Amino acid sequence: MIFSINQLSNELKVLSNAHYQLNSFFFGSFLDAIQDRSLKYPLMSVDYQSGQLKASGNSLNLFIVIADKQYKDNSNLIDVISDTMQVARDLYNVFTKSSHWQQILRVDSANINKFIEKGSDFCAGHILNLGVTLRDTNGICGLPIENYDLAAPIQGSTIVINTTDKYFVFEQLTLSTTWVVNHNLNKHCVVLVTDETGEPIEVDVDYTNNNQVIINLNIAGKGFVYCN
Repeated sequence: MIFSINQLSNELKVLSNAHYQLNSFFFGSFLDAIQDRSLKYPLMSVDYQSGQLKASGNSLNLFIVIADKQYKDNSNLIDVISDTMQVARDLYNVFTKSSHWQQILRVDSANINKFIEKGSDFCAGHILNLGVTLRDTNGICGLPIENYDLAAPIQGSTIVINTTDKYFVFEQLTLSTTWVVNHNLNKHCVVLVTDETGEPIEVDVDYTNNNQVIINLNIAGKGFVYCN
C-alpha cells in the first residue's frame, strides 16, 4: 500500500502530542498556523510545497516548523532557539532511527534553518526541511480502478492543473537590499521571506500600510515574499 498524506498527518500529530515540549500541531502553512488562536506554543506545523512521483513512492519536501513565543525584548531568544533546535533533532532521530517510521518513509535529505517572526506573532524557532519518500508497495493491479482497460491505446487529451495560492507571492528578480511589495490584501499581513532557493532568511519588515510592505536586507539579494 501507499502511505497517504492523511495518514502522514495523523502520524505526525500523534508524534507531536507525545513530545512533552510541544503543545500544538498544525498540518498546513505556518502562516495559517500562527493566526489560529486555538494553538498554543511551542507548536509544530508541517507543510509541503513540492514533490515527485517515483516508482518507489511519493517524494516530498516537508517543511516542519518548530516555533515558540519570543519576548519583544529578546530576553528569551537564546532559550527558544536552543529548545526548538533540540526538538527538531528529536524528530529527525525518530524519523531515521525508529522501525515504525522506517515503515512509513525514508529520509533522503535534511537541513535546518533558524527563523525569527516579528509580524502579527513574535515567535522564533527552526524550520526542518526534509526530503522524504513515502513508502509505496502498490502494483498496477492494486489500484482502486474498475472497468478500465490498462492496455488500451493512448487517446489524445490535455490535462490542466489549476493551482491557486491562499496568499500573495512576490518575487524579487533583481539584486537589492530593499524590496517593495504591493500585496493589495488590505490588511496587516503576516510576512515570510525566502531566498531564490526557498530557504527562509532573516529580514526587517516595514509595514507601510495595509497594502504594502517593505523588506530590508543587510546584503543585496533576490527571492520571494509570502504575504497572508
